[in-house]
Amino acid sequence: MPSRIRIAIGLACCLIAGTRDALACMCGTKPACAAYWRADAVFIGRVTANVALQADGHPGEILTTLAVLQTFRGEQRASIVLREPYTTCSYDFRIDETYLVFASRSADGRLSASLCSGTKPLAEAAKDIPAIEALPSLPPLGWIYGTVSRAVRDAETRGIRGGVSIGVPVTLTSAGTRASILTDQDGRFEFTDLTPGTYSVQVAVPATMRALGGGDVVVTARSCSPVYLQMVNTARVSGRLYLSDGSPPPRALPIELLDADATAAAPQLATPRITYSSAEGRFTFEQVQPGRYYLGMNTQYPPAVERPYAPRWYPNAGSPTEA
Repeated sequence: MPSRIRIAIGLACCLIAGTRDALACMCGTKPACAAYWRADAVFIGRVTANVALQADGHPGEILTTLAVLQTFRGEQRASIVLREPYTTCSYDFRIDETYLVFASRSADGRLSASLCSGTKPLAEAAKDIPAIEALPSLPPLGWIYGTVSRAVRDAETRGIRGGVSIGVPVTLTSAGTRASILTDQDGRFEFTDLTPGTYSVQVAVPATMRALGGGDVVVTARSCSPVYLQMVNTARVSGRLYLSDGSPPPRALPIELLDADATAAAPQLATPRITYSSAEGRFTFEQVQPGRYYLGMNTQYPPAVERPYAPRWYPNAGSPTEA
């Protein structure tokens, strides 16, 4: 391999220390108190048929027939047919199994229930049934609740994992209303007895972080509105790859950012973050946790035709010990 070609890493760094498969359907958890009012039909049903309709040799739609055992919302029927386009959000109904179904009606009158509808096997709905039965008799008020999450560093492995933010102020505002509450030991918060309307939910964050999620939340009578907030670091590592003549590499190259302390504590668990350089040789790692890191180029792979460069570690070292 052409090891004579050297590539240097030019680094612009800003670190502030402060206080289902790749294409799977992505949707937040929808509790019964939220799913009920958004659905046109809510019922318990047993699947009697499940057929995929073909379109150009591929499944185009799925027709699921359920025998209705109990109806909570919508028209009373002995059976209901759900017609769902075949996507990663299609619910995987199983023959002869029983489900609590939240179905929505399309403009042409068809009912469907996707993974994001709140539908679940009846065996997992023990807490949902009493909540659904109580909803119609509740006072005409609503409530907002949620969780504030953040990435945390594991003290033992030094790895980054999901965590919650404890004691963080969350503020609720609307016309004539303002309330604030601290998240509990599980990172949760809740505002109850809210008149229907639009509310703004915001979380207070330190200057070294920013909040994702929140914003305007619509509250309807007798329903809940879940809100999920996340606190992320604003620190980032960015830089540029260039050849000895100052030009960028002719193709994108993998850049690795590896926690130095995680590597020392548990090398087998240390996993680098990887990004690729742009056509100009630039790269950026966002939301970097405060700490010490190795920054390297092509360190996870041996030189190859598409990346014929020896591994380099910032600031142009040949190994982590020299970095």
